[in-house]
Parts: sequence; C-alpha cells; structure tokens
Amino acid sequence: MRLRRAGLGQLMLIFYQYEVDPNPIVVCMTAVGVSGLALDFILRRLGVLAMPWRR
Repeated sequence: MRLRRAGLGQLMLIFYQYEVDPNPIVVCMTAVGVSGLALDFILRRLGVLAMPWRR
C-alpha cells in the first residue's frame, strides 16, 4: 500500500473539520502566504538572471 502525504490545503481542511480552535488554520494560511512570497521572489530573480535584457 502506498502512503499518501497531505499538503497544507489538506491539513487546513482537516483542522477545519475536526478542530474548534482556528489557530492551526491561521498558521497554515500564513505558511501558504510566506511560501508564495518566497517562490515569487525566487522566480523573479531567476527571470532576471535568465533574461538580462528584460530588466
């Protein structure tokens, strides 16, 4: 049997369904936001390095 790993979205859904405390959901939402900002920053820097004429 193959093990499935849940992502942050699945984790937020589980917290929403089974927890009364909203704090874990807020932590997951913050983690998603920080991950998005970091990925945006990295991809913008890679774009500048890969295409220097588009500065």
